[in-house]
Amino acid sequence: MGGRQPHRHSGRQRAAWLLALYAGERWSPLWRGRVAGLAHCLSGHGQRAVAGAVALLALWPATVRLLWAAGSTAGLSAGVAERYGGESAAGEAAFVLYAVMTVAGLVPLVLRRGGRLPLRVPLLCAGVGPATLGTWGGWLPAVASVAPGRGEIGVTAPMGVTYAVQMITGLLVLAAGARFFTGRAARLRARAS
Repeated sequence: MGGRQPHRHSGRQRAAWLLALYAGERWSPLWRGRVAGLAHCLSGHGQRAVAGAVALLALWPATVRLLWAAGSTAGLSAGVAERYGGESAAGEAAFVLYAVMTVAGLVPLVLRRGGRLPLRVPLLCAGVGPATLGTWGGWLPAVASVAPGRGEIGVTAPMGVTYAVQMITGLLVLAAGARFFTGRAARLRARAS
């Protein structure tokens, strides 16, 4: 019997697929459209202030991690500096990219710059960038503080500040995103009525 076996998905894969379908149906109107079509009410003074704070805060991890990506071990603990190599530099360069994505996603949304740029592009950048910065900013010091027998890898003051700023950046963008989506959903409901 030369027939193909049906492809079997695990329960997790099916659940992820169903969640993606549900999210697309439920929330896709919120990320449809163009940046130029955003309402003025979605980018008030508070949103601009948060975006400015995020842009300034994102400079710290972007700068420090760019230095680390370039091979500098300044500010790293002795254990991390000793193990530092090409793979570490690539990881640091990715964090620089995430910081840039954070700011690049917020600017078009808050300042309504981007014209015909599809809305999903800055939303994706403003989602992935700060989510990665924030979660890794919390994860790295947590792991370093509880890793048994790895005290030499500890977190130095510059590392701790970098991780804290990453978490704060992620939380600020989360708050701005909640405000953005709440306002956009209300505006779309009002337009539909």
